[in-house]
Amino acid sequence: MGRRPLPLLLAVGVALFLGLAPRPAGAHATVLSSTPRAGEELRTAPGVVVLTFSQPLDIRLSRASVVAPNGQRFDQGSVSEQEVRVPVTSNLPGIYQVSWTSVSAVDGHTLSGGFRFGVGVSPGAGAVDAPLPGTGDLALAALRGLEYAGLLLAVGLLLVLHLATLTPRLDWVRGAVPLALAGTAAAGLAVVLGEALLAAGGPSLDGVSAYLGSGPAGWSRLGRVAAEAAAVLVALRWPRLAVLPLAAALVALAAAGHAAAVQPPALGVAVTVLHLASAGLWAGGILALAAQRPPGGWRGREGRRLLVRFSPVALAAFAVTAATGVLQGAEELSGLGDLVATAYGQVLSLKALAVLLMVPLSVLAWRRLFPAPRVEAGLALVVVAASALLAAFPLPPARFQEAQAAQAGPEAALALPTDADLTMASSVGDVLVGLTLRPGRPGPNTAWLYVLPIGGEPAASRLAVTVTAAGHQETVRRCGPACRAAGVDLRGGESLTVGVAGAGTASFRVPALPAPNARGVVDRAQQAMHASSTRSGAAARA
Repeated sequence: MGRRPLPLLLAVGVALFLGLAPRPAGAHATVLSSTPRAGEELRTAPGVVVLTFSQPLDIRLSRASVVAPNGQRFDQGSVSEQEVRVPVTSNLPGIYQVSWTSVSAVDGHTLSGGFRFGVGVSPGAGAVDAPLPGTGDLALAALRGLEYAGLLLAVGLLLVLHLATLTPRLDWVRGAVPLALAGTAAAGLAVVLGEALLAAGGPSLDGVSAYLGSGPAGWSRLGRVAAEAAAVLVALRWPRLAVLPLAAALVALAAAGHAAAVQPPALGVAVTVLHLASAGLWAGGILALAAQRPPGGWRGREGRRLLVRFSPVALAAFAVTAATGVLQGAEELSGLGDLVATAYGQVLSLKALAVLLMVPLSVLAWRRLFPAPRVEAGLALVVVAASALLAAFPLPPARFQEAQAAQAGPEAALALPTDADLTMASSVGDVLVGLTLRPGRPGPNTAWLYVLPIGGEPAASRLAVTVTAAGHQETVRRCGPACRAAGVDLRGGESLTVGVAGAGTASFRVPALPAPNARGVVDRAQQAMHASSTRSGAAARA
């Protein structure tokens, strides 16, 4: 590390700056809309329950069921890339329970959830995806933590062994790279098999084969296991060359995670690989140092030499790890309040605290005042455990809120016009844009937008929409897959522009407010048309 704290401060500043940079990420394949809606009360039971999802589905493994009030169970009748349909032949009054499990064809992640609707009775609030990990998720988190720790340790050992070859050589440095990689490979295999069993819904050979045998998500998991096994074999004979299959394992690990849902996927994978590699050089290097026994201790000449060589690499790696870590963490939170108010945020706060505690210890070691690699290694393991636990959450806070906002609820219907509203329509490319102003009088109004592309509501949910009124861009919020809303202050005569990302803009000229009710005009036109039709018929008979 350098002799001044300025580089560290710059690194933290860059990390915070990058953390504010937007990078769109996709959620798991969660329910985008349903028919009937969660918590809806119906007069009669629907003939079919339709679930529309936010990501393409693995059609062989995604599933849903409906349980009628008498306990009769109805399973999915069809699964397409975007929808699951469950035929329901019961019309009994009471509460119906819908359960679903989606397996994303994008990143291979499995997500389960459910809700209720009622026939002739109120079902109460419809339940949405629980944001807490289940027992299976926690078991996978423990295995994933072992895999992460092994990968980081292997990277750190390779770094320390390389530093020991510099002049003068440090022949006392040791590193059991094959042993670390063997533990990584065993844990990685267990994680992949566990994910496959979870997606298959149990010990099914066909289900496991379906999960791993097709699509990028399955191939990347198989590739990860193969790369980790290859790293073990190579390390037994040529330890330094193990860096090649180890790098392939990092890429495959990133491609099998949330990074695969980032647009473009290559960017998400690249950022995650960079984060893992830098964490291996920094935190993994600290783990590797904790396994060394320098002659004379860490304050002796030999120990100081290794610390001096490690410090510059650690500083650069910490800066990259912090920057990419803050960037990834910011994507998963809807606000700073999530750090305290949600279980996900609390685990993330613990991880951040452990990292912050490692910083002064690293500074003391760099100054050779109080080298304590074992204490730092303990904190590094806390960071690894927290990372594995974060990966076990079905939906982080930001993704959970997106899922709730995307689901069509009662508010989504507000985008459709009523008799008393001022409503206009236009199109942007292949996107229908309906604009409803409510209450349609001078002063504050709500602009309700109904945006519907050819792809329907699943495509509508992914559209980014902007609203500009009288040259001022307004804040737009989601109220359903095809529903957006914005507060506008109008007096009449203004120009209101609706922008749809990737399609273009639609311009509306607001008439004088309040706009006259057109119901009388429509009634007179219908009367005139009816009278004209009557006269034409009479003339024809004559």
